[in-house]
Amino acid sequence: MEISKNIMSSDHRRFRAECQLAQELGIKLIFLVEEVPDYGMVEYWKVPRWRTTNRFHKCGDLMTMVDPETLKKAMTTMSEKYGVEFRFCNKRNTPSRVIKYLKEEFK
Repeated sequence: MEISKNIMSSDHRRFRAECQLAQELGIKLIFLVEEVPDYGMVEYWKVPRWRTTNRFHKCGDLMTMVDPETLKKAMTTMSEKYGVEFRFCNKRNTPSRVIKYLKEEFK
Protein backbone atom coordinates (compact mmCIF):
# COMPACT_ATOMS: atom_id res chain seq x y z
CA MET A 1 0.00 0.00 0.00
CA GLU A 2 2.79 2.40 0.88
CA ILE A 3 4.68 2.10 -2.41
CA SER A 4 1.49 2.58 -4.42
CA LYS A 5 0.66 5.65 -2.31
CA ASN A 6 4.14 7.11 -2.82
CA ILE A 7 4.05 6.61 -6.57
CA MET A 8 0.38 7.04 -7.49
CA SER A 9 -0.97 9.75 -5.17
CA SER A 10 -0.33 13.37 -4.33
CA ASP A 11 2.87 12.16 -2.64
CA HIS A 12 4.31 11.41 -6.09
CA ARG A 13 6.00 14.79 -6.50
CA ARG A 14 7.83 14.43 -3.16
CA PHE A 15 8.75 10.81 -3.86
CA ARG A 16 10.07 11.66 -7.33
CA ALA A 17 12.13 14.56 -5.92
CA GLU A 18 13.69 12.25 -3.32
CA CYS A 19 14.58 9.70 -6.00
CA GLN A 20 16.03 12.40 -8.22
CA LEU A 21 18.12 13.84 -5.38
CA ALA A 22 19.45 10.41 -4.47
CA GLN A 23 20.45 9.84 -8.10
CA GLU A 24 22.21 13.23 -8.27
CA LEU A 25 24.13 12.37 -5.08
CA GLY A 26 25.12 8.94 -6.40
CA ILE A 27 22.94 7.07 -3.90
CA LYS A 28 21.34 3.82 -5.02
CA LEU A 29 17.82 3.45 -3.63
CA ILE A 30 16.39 -0.01 -3.10
CA PHE A 31 12.77 -0.18 -2.02
CA LEU A 32 12.07 -3.40 -0.20
CA VAL A 33 8.38 -4.19 -0.55
CA GLU A 34 7.34 -6.48 2.30
CA GLU A 35 4.55 -8.24 0.47
CA VAL A 36 4.76 -11.35 -1.64
CA PRO A 37 1.69 -12.94 -3.17
CA ASP A 38 0.82 -16.52 -2.29
CA TYR A 39 2.29 -17.85 -5.52
CA GLY A 40 5.82 -16.72 -4.61
CA MET A 41 8.45 -14.15 -5.43
CA VAL A 42 7.68 -11.46 -8.00
CA GLU A 43 9.62 -8.71 -9.69
CA TYR A 44 8.20 -5.26 -10.25
CA TRP A 45 7.23 -6.06 -13.79
CA LYS A 46 4.80 -8.64 -12.36
CA VAL A 47 3.12 -6.43 -9.78
CA PRO A 48 0.14 -8.36 -8.41
CA ARG A 49 -3.16 -7.14 -7.08
CA TRP A 50 -2.44 -8.12 -3.50
CA ARG A 51 -5.17 -9.10 -1.10
CA THR A 52 -4.58 -8.48 2.56
CA THR A 53 -4.15 -11.19 5.16
CA ASN A 54 -3.28 -8.96 8.11
CA ARG A 55 -5.27 -8.04 11.19
CA PHE A 56 -5.89 -4.42 10.22
CA HIS A 57 -8.13 -5.18 7.26
CA LYS A 58 -10.82 -7.65 6.42
CA CYS A 59 -9.08 -10.77 5.11
CA GLY A 60 -9.21 -10.87 1.33
CA ASP A 61 -9.78 -7.13 0.86
CA LEU A 62 -7.72 -5.46 -1.84
CA MET A 63 -4.71 -3.76 -0.31
CA THR A 64 -4.79 -0.95 -2.84
CA MET A 65 -7.21 0.21 -5.48
CA VAL A 66 -4.33 1.02 -7.83
CA ASP A 67 -4.44 -1.04 -11.00
CA PRO A 68 -1.42 -3.41 -11.01
CA GLU A 69 -0.56 -2.55 -14.62
CA THR A 70 -0.57 1.18 -13.87
CA LEU A 71 1.59 0.69 -10.78
CA LYS A 72 3.96 -1.55 -12.73
CA LYS A 73 4.35 1.14 -15.40
CA ALA A 74 5.05 3.80 -12.80
CA MET A 75 7.60 1.60 -11.01
CA THR A 76 9.31 0.83 -14.31
CA THR A 77 9.49 4.54 -15.14
CA MET A 78 10.94 5.39 -11.72
CA SER A 79 13.51 2.64 -12.14
CA GLU A 80 14.52 3.74 -15.63
CA LYS A 81 14.64 7.48 -14.86
CA TYR A 82 16.20 7.43 -11.40
CA GLY A 83 17.90 4.04 -11.10
CA VAL A 84 15.83 2.94 -8.12
CA GLU A 85 15.13 -0.74 -7.57
CA PHE A 86 12.03 -2.39 -6.19
CA ARG A 87 12.57 -5.75 -4.54
CA PHE A 88 10.03 -7.98 -2.83
CA CYS A 89 10.24 -10.25 0.20
CA ASN A 90 8.09 -11.48 3.04
CA LYS A 91 8.35 -9.74 6.40
CA ARG A 92 10.24 -12.48 8.18
CA ASN A 93 13.06 -12.24 5.61
CA THR A 94 13.40 -8.46 5.76
CA PRO A 95 16.34 -8.28 8.20
CA SER A 96 18.41 -10.81 6.26
CA ARG A 97 17.60 -9.04 2.97
CA VAL A 98 18.69 -5.66 4.35
CA ILE A 99 21.98 -7.16 5.55
CA LYS A 100 22.50 -8.88 2.19
CA TYR A 101 21.93 -5.68 0.21
CA LEU A 102 24.20 -3.66 2.49
CA LYS A 103 26.98 -6.24 2.18
CA GLU A 104 26.64 -6.14 -1.61
CA GLU A 105 26.86 -2.36 -1.59
CA PHE A 106 29.94 -2.16 0.62
CA LYS A 107 32.09 -4.85 -1.02
